[in-house]
Amino acid sequence: MIKPLHFLCMISFIFQTGTESFLFTTNKVYDSMEKEQARLYYPFTLSVTKSKLRYVYPFFYETTVNNHPYEEVRTKVSCRDGFWDTRATCGFAHDHKGNRIWDSQGFCCSCSMYDTVPDWAKWLLFGGHANEYYRGGQGGLCGYSHKHDDNDKFSHCMRMDDLWYDVFSIREPRLSFVISIQAFEQVKKVINNKTITEWVDGGKIKLNYQKRSGFGQYGRLLAKFHGTFESTTEIPNLVHKYLLIPKVTAANSANGGHVQIRNGFHDYMLIPSDKISIREGSDSCDMVGVSYSSFRKLGGGSSGRGSGCNQKPDSCLNNQPKDLFEEDTALRNIGRTPNYFVEQYGKCVGVNTDGPSEDLGIVYEVGDTVRNSLITLEVSADDMVLIYNRANGIIVKSFATDFDALSQDGTLTVIVQNTGLVTADFYVVFSGCSEGVYRGDERMASINPKSTHMFTYDINVYMKKGKKHFCAVQLFDSRRHLQDTSNVTFKTYTPCVCLHHCICKCNELAADENDNTEADIDDCQNAEDYDHDYDEDEDEEDKEDSLLTKILKKVRGFFNPVRIVLIVLLFCGVGKAMIGRYFISVAKLGLGGVRIGEKVIRKVKGEKKLLTYDAAMNLVDTTNNTTVILNHGTRDFFINIIFFYLLPIILLVKIAYFARGQRLLKQLEPSTSRDLQQDVESALPETVPAPKQTTNARRIIPKKTPNMKAVPKLKANVPKLKGGAAKK
Repeated sequence: MIKPLHFLCMISFIFQTGTESFLFTTNKVYDSMEKEQARLYYPFTLSVTKSKLRYVYPFFYETTVNNHPYEEVRTKVSCRDGFWDTRATCGFAHDHKGNRIWDSQGFCCSCSMYDTVPDWAKWLLFGGHANEYYRGGQGGLCGYSHKHDDNDKFSHCMRMDDLWYDVFSIREPRLSFVISIQAFEQVKKVINNKTITEWVDGGKIKLNYQKRSGFGQYGRLLAKFHGTFESTTEIPNLVHKYLLIPKVTAANSANGGHVQIRNGFHDYMLIPSDKISIREGSDSCDMVGVSYSSFRKLGGGSSGRGSGCNQKPDSCLNNQPKDLFEEDTALRNIGRTPNYFVEQYGKCVGVNTDGPSEDLGIVYEVGDTVRNSLITLEVSADDMVLIYNRANGIIVKSFATDFDALSQDGTLTVIVQNTGLVTADFYVVFSGCSEGVYRGDERMASINPKSTHMFTYDINVYMKKGKKHFCAVQLFDSRRHLQDTSNVTFKTYTPCVCLHHCICKCNELAADENDNTEADIDDCQNAEDYDHDYDEDEDEEDKEDSLLTKILKKVRGFFNPVRIVLIVLLFCGVGKAMIGRYFISVAKLGLGGVRIGEKVIRKVKGEKKLLTYDAAMNLVDTTNNTTVILNHGTRDFFINIIFFYLLPIILLVKIAYFARGQRLLKQLEPSTSRDLQQDVESALPETVPAPKQTTNARRIIPKKTPNMKAVPKLKANVPKLKGGAAKK
């Protein structure tokens, strides 16, 4: 007798990824009415699996920014920067409708008094170097305009690179995975008088956050997904960052592709919100998405002498995507974690749609973090089996990189192999580390038979002094049986402060517990020199050295080559003056020497006389023993002090005037020829055709005609300047 059965069994199960399978078979039930066992005609088998966990960060389009806005300087034209000026020097950028973009005409910078000073005077007045940060003097033409001073302005235009980036805002992340429940029904068939048992597909249920429950094909199975437990590791929060994805076009994909698009999503960048400007009109200097208005506000204003003209060229256009890309590439090349590439937050597996939700998102794969999921199955069952996979394993290799203490750049790697025949869970635990090392958390991974898995930990050391360290690592199986142990040793270096560049690499020696050797390179200084919280037991010699170092740093900034030369010349002059005053064998002026009794010929009241130096260096007429020329010792003393200054200054003045004249001659020769030609054309009758333009005004000879009157000889009123150049 066959009776309908109504029997339910609810099972709650905490499920992990890949290593625990839930398997049971239903073939018998108990009939409470008949008080006997009954066999099901159609038993069934269930299996449950879970895919690998991923984080998905949905993102939404906000704006588009340029890869590398740059500054173009136009120096050989008169600057015009009015928005309504159709002849603006920089021209205009236009939007997609063809309208001019406000402030896209750039700005003007005029020359200052500084730019008209000769180079040798700049060295004396400004500490031996030119003002390289002044925008207005870039062209090297300041002070030499042959027209009005207003024309001594140069145009500074903001131009755009060929590569553009789309900017996306990021939303809260969510977990992405699929729990698959597969059912198989047992069916008996009679073929050729033989009963054959077959398992047929009873349907597949897929559960995730978008679909939390489902029925099997024949309604015997109800599965529910309740959620996922939190882990000890927090999911990175990217809400306050923007994702930058380069726009790929046919132009930048040709010939191997632009360097910033070759690696695909690996080179996408996550930029903090305080480094990017996505709103028009905001002050966006030195930010990603810098606007034309921000660049122009930095400019010279109506006078052409605003604060922006005293800035370094390309100021306001720093920290652009190209700069951040190059900075991160340099960090990646030396093995450090980038600051902006997507890999800084874990293993990024791409940008795609997230399953049934079809939301665009950036996807990260969960590493060794444990996240258990809870599901319940409602089935008719009386014989259930829960299977735990267990296998033996070994630590194949364990090692750690040497790194700077306090730098957070250390990594420790443990490679584990599953030597068993089934996929199983393995746990890596730090049983102990030396003093000053932050130990890593326990990690779990599901490893296939005969396969290996690499556990990677970030290790930090809070002790500033470099020394040798160690950590003891243990391997456990799924039932917490110890499988293997390993000791990992590594070294830390005394940290250095990079003075010139944020990614300089200090080539200091590895330090152990008894090694106090410090780095000795140009670009790095030991951090101890910046630490003023000394211990009481520091010896006095170290304190004296530190104080001396500070004094040298203060004094060192005062010296430069020009000042050193000036000081040397001054000491030479003082020495010559002292020798000329107290030693009679050295002359009062000049480089020669005289002695007592030496005779010289001098003019005295228009008459040449033979005079002799006495002991006081006075010139005496020996014929009547009278002093003719007195020795002015004090006057000669001060003249001798500046004696060595006079020679180089006279030489530099001559060289400066010669160089200035040569430069003016090259600049003004074409314009002078054009001005002379215009004067000739204005004096000719209207019936006479204008002579053809030549490169030399002296060769302009108009052809004579029968009705042509004598043309008076023209003389250009062009005064001569030093160096042979003519200026109108």
